[in-house]
Amino acid sequence: MKNQLSIIIFSRNDVEDAFELIKDVYSICNEVVVIDQSDDQKHKFLINKKKENNFKKLKIFYSIALGDPAPLRMWGLSKCSGNWVFLIDTDERLNEDLKRDIKKIINVKNVDGFAIKRFEKFNDRQKFIGFTWQIRLYRKNKAEYKGLTHELANINGTVERLQEKYFMNHNINYNARPREYGKLDKFYFRMSYNTMNQEISENIYKFMLFKNKNNFIIKIINSIIVLYEKLGFKKPEKELSNIDYFMFYLIKNSGFSKRLSNKINLIDIIKSGINLLKQIKKWKKEEDSKDVFEISKIINKIGIIKFLGLNKDSVISALIKKYKNKPQGIDLLIYLLKNRYRQIKKNT
Repeated sequence: MKNQLSIIIFSRNDVEDAFELIKDVYSICNEVVVIDQSDDQKHKFLINKKKENNFKKLKIFYSIALGDPAPLRMWGLSKCSGNWVFLIDTDERLNEDLKRDIKKIINVKNVDGFAIKRFEKFNDRQKFIGFTWQIRLYRKNKAEYKGLTHELANINGTVERLQEKYFMNHNINYNARPREYGKLDKFYFRMSYNTMNQEISENIYKFMLFKNKNNFIIKIINSIIVLYEKLGFKKPEKELSNIDYFMFYLIKNSGFSKRLSNKINLIDIIKSGINLLKQIKKWKKEEDSKDVFEISKIINKIGIIKFLGLNKDSVISALIKKYKNKPQGIDLLIYLLKNRYRQIKKNT
């Protein structure tokens, strides 16, 4: 039996772009699954377009808007019937070679996931400025997401890079699609030493794209980091010192800059690191600072999805029922995180 391919798209009020994408990929897959978090009128637009075009392979599911699609990734995957899934955003497009050969790729290769080169283009520039590797095509039962912004799928198996002739284009228009997820920074950027160690492994894997996360290079680097922490009497669950914050983000941003544009602007990266330290200092002074730090440790370890149960139909249905006609977005997600943590503290 040949593999079945589901293409999954997350949208929130960018339904015109979503429908253009649906038309672009409709013929290359067995189904298109859209997880739509749009306002009522925008959601109806998609429903009507499906009827007008008689798109029988198109499945549209409504969810409450949490300001970022990442916490809904696993719930979205549960709606896909294909054993292979391709995740694509509304501001991305596959090149013609990839569209033509995608079915052949998943039926020939004996791997569990593929990393695809994605070229980045910002709305105020004419040329693509660089690329990142994105794990977007994978066996559904091998993939797991934590629901963290900009995360790659964690593949429980082997990952292979696709040939250079297969790629995606990413046209980023921040003016047309303002992001809310910056409000989550206080949860992501503050970290314990345990969290930092986990982040180091994730980032090495992300940039080097080894076949799996048990690569000996990752193990050696982690051993060096742990030795540094032990010699410095740094406690695993304590927050990073200022110098460790600075060094971690300096290295991380340098690596990303090198990957994206093949050069490192060290002055800008140092300035960015100093500004981040100033911001962390402000976050530490906030009234709920201790709770935010404890939540950050939990969600970086097990993920937002597991923490809030966002992979369950019952939870999504309850959120829709309770918040359908109330303010949604990232503020709601932050409220849910804090409320869940309060419940945990109350019961312990």
